[in-house]
Amino acid sequence: MSIPIASGERDATIIAFPVERVSRSPRPASGEAVVISLTPPVNPPEEDDDMSDTTPSERVRQRARNVALHALATRGVSKVEIEARLVSRELPDDVVQEQISALERQGLIDDAELASNLVDKYVVRQGLGRRAAAEKMRQRGISASVIAGALEGVSNEDESTRLREVAEDRARALGSLAPDVAKRRLVAYLQRRGYSGNEIFSVVDDVLR
Repeated sequence: MSIPIASGERDATIIAFPVERVSRSPRPASGEAVVISLTPPVNPPEEDDDMSDTTPSERVRQRARNVALHALATRGVSKVEIEARLVSRELPDDVVQEQISALERQGLIDDAELASNLVDKYVVRQGLGRRAAAEKMRQRGISASVIAGALEGVSNEDESTRLREVAEDRARALGSLAPDVAKRRLVAYLQRRGYSGNEIFSVVDDVLR
């Protein structure tokens, strides 16, 4: 569009403001202006590479499996513990049960094997009595029948031998105490470790002589 200048000597041209601006940076050798777009680029939304082509139900199942495998990677986990972990993530009940069944079929959840490993940990390596070991396994959600089966390998003779070893070891740390105080503390210690009361007293009398 042209309008006359007040002097009437020539017309001036009005140009609409562009959607792009001309940079005032030094011009290139060609003499052409550098044009910089004022419109920001539109990036496509990011997607989960592992689940971008799956349906919502498949993504939920994959999430449940990831949660379960992460738990299993850190230590042996019981069926009850896996179920509690999945439920805490607010996953649908049917997906939780489906995942547990799949893990059991694959042998990734096996309470009997876990209980056997825990007997070795609690009884053999930590020196606990059968009662204390059973209580710890119950806290892990293992059933009473599975616990009983796992403890069948620990005989009364094994328990008595281990009781004496634990009592002797602890008695050395109580040597500076008065006899009655040492006896009281040693009995309480052995009871906390899951040994039966009747056998404790005879062993304590022997090791504190």
